Amino acid sequence: MGHSEHQQHHHCAGCGGPMPCTPCTLSTPLRNHYFFGKLMDVPDFEIEQAYLVEKFKRHHARLHGSGVVCGLEVDQHPNPACQPRHVLVKPGMAIDCCGNEILVLDEETVDLYGFPDVKKLLDEQEPQDHLLQLCIRYRECTTEEVPILYDECGCDDTRCAPNRILESYAFDVRVDPELPLPNAPALEWRGPPLALPGASALAFDVAGARLYVAATQAPGVGSVHRYDLGTLLPLAGAPRTFTRPVLAIALSPDGTRLYAAVAGATAADPAQLHTVDTTTDAAFQVDVVPPIDIPGSVGATSLKLVVLASGGSVSIAVAGASTTLQAWDAGGAVVAGRQAVVAAALAGGALRKDGRLVALAAGALHHFDTTAAGLDPQTLAVAAALAPVDFVVGTSTGPDVLVWLEGGTEELRHAAADGSAVKSAALGDPPLALWVAPGASTAIVLTNDGGTTQVRSADLARLAAGETGVLGAAQAVGPGGNALAVEYRLYVAYDDGVALFDLIGTDCGASLDPHACPGCNTADCIVLATFARWRPDRRLLDPAVPASDPAADAQNGIVRIDDTTHRVVLPSVADLAAALRCLLSRPGAGGEGPQGPPGPQGLPGEDGQDGEDGAPGAPGAPGTPGEDGQPGRDGDPGLDWDLPHICDFSWQHDTPNGPNEPPPELVVTFDTKVLAKDLNDRSIFVQLGRINTRTTDGEERIRLRCWCDLDLTERITPGNTQEECNANTFKRSGGPFVTAFQIRLPLLGAFRGEDGLVRVRVVIKGDFIRGVHRKTGELRAVDADHLPTLEPRSPPGPPQPDVTPEWMQPVDKRHSGDGIEGGDFESWFDVKV
Repeated sequence: MGHSEHQQHHHCAGCGGPMPCTPCTLSTPLRNHYFFGKLMDVPDFEIEQAYLVEKFKRHHARLHGSGVVCGLEVDQHPNPACQPRHVLVKPGMAIDCCGNEILVLDEETVDLYGFPDVKKLLDEQEPQDHLLQLCIRYRECTTEEVPILYDECGCDDTRCAPNRILESYAFDVRVDPELPLPNAPALEWRGPPLALPGASALAFDVAGARLYVAATQAPGVGSVHRYDLGTLLPLAGAPRTFTRPVLAIALSPDGTRLYAAVAGATAADPAQLHTVDTTTDAAFQVDVVPPIDIPGSVGATSLKLVVLASGGSVSIAVAGASTTLQAWDAGGAVVAGRQAVVAAALAGGALRKDGRLVALAAGALHHFDTTAAGLDPQTLAVAAALAPVDFVVGTSTGPDVLVWLEGGTEELRHAAADGSAVKSAALGDPPLALWVAPGASTAIVLTNDGGTTQVRSADLARLAAGETGVLGAAQAVGPGGNALAVEYRLYVAYDDGVALFDLIGTDCGASLDPHACPGCNTADCIVLATFARWRPDRRLLDPAVPASDPAADAQNGIVRIDDTTHRVVLPSVADLAAALRCLLSRPGAGGEGPQGPPGPQGLPGEDGQDGEDGAPGAPGAPGTPGEDGQPGRDGDPGLDWDLPHICDFSWQHDTPNGPNEPPPELVVTFDTKVLAKDLNDRSIFVQLGRINTRTTDGEERIRLRCWCDLDLTERITPGNTQEECNANTFKRSGGPFVTAFQIRLPLLGAFRGEDGLVRVRVVIKGDFIRGVHRKTGELRAVDADHLPTLEPRSPPGPPQPDVTPEWMQPVDKRHSGDGIEGGDFESWFDVKV
């Protein structure tokens, strides 16, 4: 049903009554021009009012948006007999999308039964839950009728007209409205898929910007293919082939080892674990060690590899109603004694924040210590898990959560870490695979719709709150989808290859980028409260503290007033300032994050001077034991040499470039992937300088070097290099991550100074360019200082106190940086023109 057209009007008494809704149209501002002797008529006064009113409305709508500014809380009625139909609305203020102010000065009692759509539900008397929303809209009412002394359109002197226009409001009730889209990324198909028939498994090397895809392209023959994550082009070198299909793949944390579970020669043979060196094309074609049988994999219906932070892995083989777990070291060898067999079919496999490996079975969560003999299997009852298909532990700065796909009921389910507070969302199709984003706020679900695979996003925050409308729109992929993975975009392996989807809405900073002006055609109705599971005669009560069970409330004839979920709040500048002051005064107020990796060992301190020998003293009496001292503070973190760096550029620093124009493009390369959107005219500057002579009033001739910033708006081209850290191999390419950029220079003859030279200065602000940390994979600021560390480095190499670092130059082995995030890269060269 749509929302009701019935409104309850307030403060609109008078013979004029409410005025029609004014459309939110914009016009060029027009104001009066005053002069002595000007004749003022009604249109002139209307223009005067309209100019001021429209200016305020534009200010509200464009700089603040629409929503509740303050107050307007919805409370239960104090009289129990009135609670099924009446609620109280407190005084407050709101702004609609046209910029109109909605001001409520007195407490209002609203009768929900007085709205036609609610009356219709009362008349139908269907035993069905509904969702109601109470909202408020801007209304203008004419008032104070006064006689018209002169009417140029007629001779009747008995007519009257309203003397005032009251800016008022009206309440409305929406019945089963279409809720806003979930707070999860929208999925948008990205170009043609990667053409790789039989694709079945995916793995990422973020630091190396590589995508690995396992496929079965010929009967009984498996292969693993490599792609560049930035360009999505196949890497040079042949794919790795196996004599049997590849069942699962995984990569070590540093990306130098690929683990591949390959099916046995026959159904009676176990699968084998192959360990492959990924650092060179030649090494990729052979195993590091001979393949080893995977315990419990004979007849397995599911086989998964989970990589550990140590670089090792755990295989999870499910055969019937039994699952075998085996730990492997980083070299692909079995770790003796670290095996467990459980009498249950486990779904999924992930690591909790405490390091334990967890998987879900019917009725129980199983967790294991991968460092202990026998893996220390433990269980936790989860009654809501009936037939889990896939399972992921959602991790954030808060407690872990459990997220899984339920096969029998075809649902997405969410629960607390102890298996309680279970929430479900119906998928409507058999589920296949699941991915949960860091922070546990978003999930991506793969389902099978009659042979065609579909993907859709889900808002886990809304699901955890028990709300409806948590699923985004489904996007068709193709037949035979079986695996998905996300690394800045969504990849889905299916029969014809790998489909790619952009995740729209994942960039929290996108709202600050250039965008169209907000607007609307007609004034909207601002939501004040939502009543879920509403039925006639259920009492409308305030939320319980602690929160009550919605199902129990429904059985007891109670509907809770929710004035938080769908209410949009517009914080004032004072509110924002207070929140920032609070955050600044309380470090870590955003929640406790995971501990970062330890930094490298710092430089050893200098030896202290020897003290002078003193005369021996007489033995003293035994003293009393002293109090324990206070714990010392933590030491300063060490320097980090695995940050992103600038590693090559295409000009010679601080040298003349010769009599010719420089190359028309300047190229700068990085040693890891950086965000392409950070390479812009706010983080990169090119300045052109020349010498001019000026004569002062005292006839003194002064030489000035004048600098001009080159407009780089359309001159920066992101891309990649075909050889790592080689600016001469730059190739323009797209994608969210790149390893280089190119700057197109203009002809420099017009900038020639008196000495015939033009100085070109390049400045790169490392603080504003984010790249991938080589060890952790996190996004960190580029360590950009132009004066690099020594080669070999000091630290972590031995100190070299007598060696002075030289400026970084093209095609040397060094890179920018001093082991600290950020800093400026600055370089220059002279061009004779």
